[in-house]
Amino acid sequence: MKRQLTAVLLGLLTLAVMPAAGAAIVPGVPELLATTPAADAAGQQRYGVAISFTFDQSVIVTQPPTLKRTVSGAAVTATFDVSGDTVTLNPTSSLAAGVSYTAAVQPDGASAPSTVRFTTLPVPAHPTIHVKVITALAAEATFDIVRRLDRTNLLAVPRPQDVLDISLATGRPLTASDLTGYQAALVVTDRDVAGQDAAGSVLAGFAGKGHGVVAGGQTHWRPAGTWTAASSISTSSTSNWFANWDPYRLTDPPAVLEGGSLKASTISSHFVTRNLATPFQVTGPGSGAVDVQNPWNAKVLARLNTTAAFPTYGQVLLAVRQLNNGRVVDLGFRPWSSNLAGGGFDPAVTAGGALVARSLWWAANRIPPARTRFTSTPPSSTHFTSVVFRMAANDPDDTKLRYRYRVNSGNWKWAPSPTLGLYYLSPGRSYTVRAYAVDPAGNRDPRVARYSFRVTG
Repeated sequence: MKRQLTAVLLGLLTLAVMPAAGAAIVPGVPELLATTPAADAAGQQRYGVAISFTFDQSVIVTQPPTLKRTVSGAAVTATFDVSGDTVTLNPTSSLAAGVSYTAAVQPDGASAPSTVRFTTLPVPAHPTIHVKVITALAAEATFDIVRRLDRTNLLAVPRPQDVLDISLATGRPLTASDLTGYQAALVVTDRDVAGQDAAGSVLAGFAGKGHGVVAGGQTHWRPAGTWTAASSISTSSTSNWFANWDPYRLTDPPAVLEGGSLKASTISSHFVTRNLATPFQVTGPGSGAVDVQNPWNAKVLARLNTTAAFPTYGQVLLAVRQLNNGRVVDLGFRPWSSNLAGGGFDPAVTAGGALVARSLWWAANRIPPARTRFTSTPPSSTHFTSVVFRMAANDPDDTKLRYRYRVNSGNWKWAPSPTLGLYYLSPGRSYTVRAYAVDPAGNRDPRVARYSFRVTG
């Protein structure tokens, strides 16, 4: 009898707590589990950033999430996506450097928004060097390249308009106007290029104006034979691009899937290779080249170890070519992560992104001389009315430097050489000579050397 009574009571209790027919079941209030970036994270990338909120249950978001500058409250335009328990915000443009942002999401049923605050990377070391990224690649490979450039924080913050698809399937041919306002171009291909000869002509003209081009992937491979994609950026070995700018001939490589490891003993002293070190492992296709076509204006900077396909000399990892102030660097690896299809390096062990950024810096020819100084001066007190100065400066490009100087408050003038003579000075007067170095591209040392002396008579 007691058991029957207990069963009846439990049944009545169950009916009491069940919702009426047709009534909605109200879920619990969503609780935030994690965010990306983490709360108060610093040094976050600015290009292609995505801010995600993960909750303890699937959510519905009726009120659009927001992204704002933390201090000013200025809104940043962003799209958002809800996938189960995760809400992701995607800004429609690159974020500013060194700025704190606050993102907020309020799922339906929550009484208050969930927020996360983070700070972007500081201003890049060289924010005036703008790079055009020109690719015939899978979209995810291009995205990986640009994000890695952003993370190096060396050049101007990449923007969506800095990226151009020239693949035959989804892009369009390169035009000269695409490069207006840019100091360097990064060109990476591994599939058919739209308007190959147009691309070669535009890039040759760009380099001819004293700008820089960094090439990677299969920009110099023929669209036949071992390599079947029409991925080169010109179709003729006699084109302006190949005759004057590309370090290599237009050819098929002996082997497509070689790659290999950097041979440290082959690294030449150069600005581009200053931080290059082993281990540096190339995954998949390398440059496919063993030498440059014109040694008088092109140079091999580093090689991979020898392999069966390259038994005498390892294939080239880095090659450069310069004509007047125009510069080209060829990267002997595909500059996107091997975590993606066809990627050329494992970012956990190989500093591929840093090498690309440094190559672009050098190619842009924006590296000024440093430490201008007088290596020979007259005594601080002299009776001679004619004196001689000798000047020197450090130049990472090893180019021929010129010097600007002035005496007291006179006009700045070009010194005829690193040796400067001053004549017919007035006895009983003090003089101050200032000077700074200038490289062939017009980059000047921000440091001004100074020396004072007196002519006693």
